[in-house]
Amino acid sequence: MISPVYSFYEADNNVLKTERLRTHVEYALKILDENSRLIRYGCHLRNSFYSLLKYAIILHDFGKVPFNQVAFQVSQDVRRLSFEGHEVLSAWFADKYLNKVVNDSIIEPHDKRLIVLAVLLHHHPMNARIRAQKLLRNRNIYVDEETINAFYEELKGIITAYQVDLKSRVCAPEIFTDVYNSYGGLFPRYWGASWMNASPTDRKVFLLLIQGLIAADYGSARLTRGEGSSEFAKTIQVFLNYYGALTEK
Repeated sequence: MISPVYSFYEADNNVLKTERLRTHVEYALKILDENSRLIRYGCHLRNSFYSLLKYAIILHDFGKVPFNQVAFQVSQDVRRLSFEGHEVLSAWFADKYLNKVVNDSIIEPHDKRLIVLAVLLHHHPMNARIRAQKLLRNRNIYVDEETINAFYEELKGIITAYQVDLKSRVCAPEIFTDVYNSYGGLFPRYWGASWMNASPTDRKVFLLLIQGLIAADYGSARLTRGEGSSEFAKTIQVFLNYYGALTEK
């Protein structure tokens, strides 16, 4: 089983820069704690909002595990890990994992859909299906029992290790179809139920979930990978200054 699992891995001028998935998730959870303005506002909309956001943060990078798995099986001299399209794999697994959470009456089914959509769309919501198809249809990436065990081991103490329903091995093109198929795919079903036909409150909760996940994700990456110079990175930092954990209470 692969260990550790990396959320960032790149050799630049012979200097290897890495970030463990565990570190990334831990920092992201701290950036938006229960006292932050975003969480307090979210809990006015739905009492369980903080729990929903934590699930989104914990599950959002599951899809990076298969990229680690394949890369280090092929070679130990890995210079760079690329994770393009990982959010599709993350959302697919999040749906299966959260089924168990719903069965334990921890969250409601409609909240599960909101979390899965936030995970799926937290990177590139525009033309997401077309982009995912280009990235995943020919990729030799797969999810199997070892993938899930590696994820649980990396986040031991952070996530409950549910036994999810999985056949021996599911390849990336099959996962893409499960998520985006026009007839019964995860995205069209959940988008219809949780946005097109949803209540105003559900829409607000979804928008706040995806905003919180994006802010926590980029804020965590900045802490371990260095300051971002893009306008987007600066915008995220401004948002966190007002709504993050370091906000004046």
